[in-house]
Amino acid sequence: NENMIPIMFPKEGIVVNAFYLDVGNPVACIFVENFDDTFVNSQKIGWRYIGQKLESLTEIFPEKANVVFIKNIDRNNIEIRIWERGAGETSSSGTCSIAAAVASAFTGQTERRVFVHAEGGTTEA
Repeated sequence: NENMIPIMFPKEGIVVNAFYLDVGNPVACIFVENFDDTFVNSQKIGWRYIGQKLESLTEIFPEKANVVFIKNIDRNNIEIRIWERGAGETSSSGTCSIAAAVASAFTGQTERRVFVHAEGGTTEA
């Protein structure tokens, strides 16, 4: 899929696959199994760390990008965490919710209509 971009983090020794789309704002969507920080090569790597790094990776995202982390609950529900460009951790965003719903449906992980659960509330998309 041409929307999936593998992004290498040589220092951390990891590759993150980001599903890129533009829904009025550039958004990088990353599918995760959980939002907990994990340790890679003795370094704490979590969604906030990855979001901060990806937001300003201008060689890939010239205008910077919102970064949305998506955890599939079932075919009709997803949960997200948002790292918004220029703002950092954000509890909710309509644009990011729509991007997460589109990415989830496009990759066949959910139905076309889903409930997007964010810390700031739930959106039907």
